[in-house]
Amino acid sequence: MENLRIPYGAFVLVCDGAKALLLHNAGDAELLDLKVEKVMEQDNPKTSDQMSDHEGRAFHGTHRSPTEKTDVHDMNEERFARNIAEMLAEYVADARFERLFVVAAPKTLAVLRKEMSPQVAGRVVAEIDKDLVKHPIYDIERLLGGNSGGT
Repeated sequence: MENLRIPYGAFVLVCDGAKALLLHNAGDAELLDLKVEKVMEQDNPKTSDQMSDHEGRAFHGTHRSPTEKTDVHDMNEERFARNIAEMLAEYVADARFERLFVVAAPKTLAVLRKEMSPQVAGRVVAEIDKDLVKHPIYDIERLLGGNSGGT
């Protein structure tokens, strides 16, 4: 992953469809020191664990046809991404950040792009379509800023 120059005070959003870390850089562009600003999580089991195992049936005249299964898991991931976009809009309205770096799983990033307000989108400096949310913060620092050494 190429090294980003994330300046002091910039925010970094690292998320997927079930967890989000909003971080701010307390270091400088050469030596990141990401601090947790906010953590958001949702419990989102697989669709099969959230629904009946039987497909529904729709009646069309005298014929029955199976209905498509609703992917509750995907719906919950999209709702979570919308919630993240709303939270970011609140942070912008409160003038909490000027620059935002977004690191998100590809599907989540697509929803975020669609749901971000123009005010939030205008503060996005870079987008990276990677799922790093399960990594420890020191790994995220290393992967984004090229910090060597680590803890």
